Amino acid sequence: KITSYDGVLSTTVAETLEGKELWATAQCRPHPTEPLDADGQGDAFVGLAFCAVRAVVDVDIELGAIRVV
Repeated sequence: KITSYDGVLSTTVAETLEGKELWATAQCRPHPTEPLDADGQGDAFVGLAFCAVRAVVDVDIELGAIRVV
């Protein structure tokens, strides 16, 4: 089920996709950073905020179920 953050809109994955495939690609280009100083201070956003950026999932459009592979 797909529901908007405020709960006003709600639909199933099957209704939304209508038999079509869903693909998405995104890029993150963070601002320039600098190494941390001796006190551990600085702008090291990229190094500290990096996380998994890709997910492989199985989607059952009839049930609206999604399973992370």
